[in-house]
Amino acid sequence: MEPDVGKTGSAPHAPEDAISPGDPQAVAKRVLRMLKAIPWVGIGAIGTGLGVLLLVAYFKAIGFVPPDVPSIIGASVFVAMLAVVFSAMVVGGVVIPAWAYQEGQLPHPPGAGAQRIPFAHRLGLPALQVIGVGALISYLGVREWMRCGAYANWYLSIGVAFASVGTGIWVWLEFKRIAAPRPWLKRSGNAAWVALLGALPLGVLMLLLLPGQNIGWSHLIVVIFVWGVVVATSALLDRFPVWGSALIATLCFPLVAFSLPALFGDASLYVRQVAEIAGIRSARPVELRVPVTTCRLIQSALASAEPRQPVDCDHPEWGSAHAQVLSNLGARWLVEVPLREGALRLTIPADGVQHVYRTPSTQSACRNVLKS
Repeated sequence: MEPDVGKTGSAPHAPEDAISPGDPQAVAKRVLRMLKAIPWVGIGAIGTGLGVLLLVAYFKAIGFVPPDVPSIIGASVFVAMLAVVFSAMVVGGVVIPAWAYQEGQLPHPPGAGAQRIPFAHRLGLPALQVIGVGALISYLGVREWMRCGAYANWYLSIGVAFASVGTGIWVWLEFKRIAAPRPWLKRSGNAAWVALLGALPLGVLMLLLLPGQNIGWSHLIVVIFVWGVVVATSALLDRFPVWGSALIATLCFPLVAFSLPALFGDASLYVRQVAEIAGIRSARPVELRVPVTTCRLIQSALASAEPRQPVDCDHPEWGSAHAQVLSNLGARWLVEVPLREGALRLTIPADGVQHVYRTPSTQSACRNVLKS
């Protein structure tokens, strides 16, 4: 066949939404089209419903519902967003060490001719996590020692023991394959990063499962148990895809956040944590400056009860009281005044109430003694 001399070839047309490299305006337009396609109204409705559900659960736990319903609806989306971010942070903190372990190419492969990976070779990630937790506890022990804390020696002893056990296991695993060629310096640096990130699971579990005050043995037992399960599971999932580990952690999150605290008699712990993050509730009693009329209201409600810290209403315009804020939504706050025996809850007008934050001195008594 003779070639068609009279016909000229034409390049295929690029798609209309194609983005040429180095064209920021086209990229911005594409991003705006993608954002426009998101059903924001539906997401807002779901967020409002989730936030209202969380707030209703919290208000039921404290036995008080603010009469200002619009304030509840107004805060619901913000509360829902914080709950999602908080939950994602917990899941991410549990999974990040496994991701870093795989990205650093640290899993120990099976020996020559072995078809299955020996269980001892799976102890690398748990060992590095134990090292990280030991370093964290040791750091807390040093801070406690510098503040003349009574438990400094306990912190330091436990931290050093954890770090020593984890380091021993990791060194033993490394020297088992000493003949294998590998970049020791790079591998040790990656192991140090994983050990640093290995404290994240314990940290996020403490944020999730420990209340702001009145921490009991039941709370500590739950944290230690869940952390032990996470470390033991990491030995089995050190070669598992990271997305699979994240999916497992997400599915187990309701069990850890709701079921375990409920088993130990603290079913409202998660919603209280979310309320504290959202600023609706204070984690512990705080100093409040209130108008003198509100101060006298608190004094009259106390009657003959003795608060742990005195209520000062001697000034002509302002008074001072120490109380834990349980709800600051609406025109009336619910506060709890700690007493020598028990506590007193009452509502106070929100108008004019101010928080007082006192920054502690950075110079502790022990540091002053050491310097002298």
